[in-house]
Amino acid sequence: MEKYQLKTDIMCQMCVNKVKPHFDASEKIGEWEVDLKSKDRILTVNAENLDVISQQLEIAGYKGEVLSS
Repeated sequence: MEKYQLKTDIMCQMCVNKVKPHFDASEKIGEWEVDLKSKDRILTVNAENLDVISQQLEIAGYKGEVLSS
């Protein structure tokens, strides 16, 4: 798995709670966290690839823009 960081539109803990079941259920996603204190709401996630992250975010109703991988 690789570490990715994305700028997201996840704004609060309720948003994190909407994403959590999707990320936690995926075997292709490992540890992850969202920094709600940062201006850009940075999502840091270990995953097999970026597509998996994007798909799960989209299913939950959110978007992310890659900062680094």
